[in-house]
Amino acid sequence: MLVAPVNEIPDVVRDPQILHNGMIVTTEHATLGPIKVTGVPVHLHGTPGSVRLAPPVHGQHTTDLLTELGYGGEAITALRRDGVVATPAELRNRARAGK
Repeated sequence: MLVAPVNEIPDVVRDPQILHNGMIVTTEHATLGPIKVTGVPVHLHGTPGSVRLAPPVHGQHTTDLLTELGYGGEAITALRRDGVVATPAELRNRARAGK
């Protein structure tokens, strides 16, 4: 029978084995500065993975994704105007306005 403790999140991120295995790494976020994120769970000898980018902020890739899906500028503008999608700046403005 295998047994192990069930750790809470604060215990996990300080666990010496988790840290040794690179399961928590620091990356630079454009708006938040240095943040800790989960590392790459699979470590291969010849092709080790690494965290290269910080996670995107909410709405960061909205325009790129809609363009890739075939939406044109006018359609994207209409989606923004109707509140269906938003850029990070628009989301911040909505949060400030309490919407």
